Amino acid sequence: MSLKWTKREAQMPSPLVFPDVQYDKDASLDPVKLFELFLDNHIFKHMVEQSRLYRVSKDWPGPNISEEEMKVFLGILVVSGYNKFSSKAMFWSAEGKDLRNQAVYEVTRRDRFDTIMKSLHLHPNIDLDKDDKYSKRQKAINSSKLITL
Repeated sequence: MSLKWTKREAQMPSPLVFPDVQYDKDASLDPVKLFELFLDNHIFKHMVEQSRLYRVSKDWPGPNISEEEMKVFLGILVVSGYNKFSSKAMFWSAEGKDLRNQAVYEVTRRDRFDTIMKSLHLHPNIDLDKDDKYSKRQKAINSSKLITL
């Protein structure tokens, strides 16, 4: 089979047509309600329990993390995704209000955030496949699929 270049006008494929999106039903929701559409109380209970079990397995002294604190923690992670600092500690900066994020500063202490970050766990480590590098991620994905069913 022989291929030859031919000189002709390039034909552009027809543009994709997306269906009209109806935002009316979600327009009245505040950011917290939108957030809770994706992560409900069942997920937060699961995260709190798995994080508690992880701390026990490491023989670390508690803190008792509440579901509300877990929501605040994840909210801070969302904010940190679009409000970039070289360090998350800058959200609580004492060097001036121009550096700190006042909403984050008022809702939780930096040490508490760090403790939750260190404790965060979604699935126990005991039944992971040692040969599968993605075993932990797959367990978390499967858990989230079960939650949404």
